[in-house]
Amino acid sequence: MTIIGTLLDGRTIVKTTHVQVVPAGTVWLEVTVPELKHIDAVLNVQVEDTDPKTYAYGPQHKTIVGNVVGISLQEVGATTTLTLEVVTIGY
Repeated sequence: MTIIGTLLDGRTIVKTTHVQVVPAGTVWLEVTVPELKHIDAVLNVQVEDTDPKTYAYGPQHKTIVGNVVGISLQEVGATTTLTLEVVTIGY
């Protein structure tokens, strides 16, 4: 987790990297951002890497509850270790 910056209104922009083994098909991921108590918005979600290499479409259906972001990825090509980067803003 990396704090990118703090806005004048006191909110913080945070980049979080999440690594998880996922099966093929549609998967639901939950990423906790421990630096924040409440997430106002998800600014960016990006699949950084998969091992072994495969494809994943998404993110789809982003949900925020407290400091947790839920994200679905569709049509993951094969069981893989997925590295996901999420940029959020909150306090």
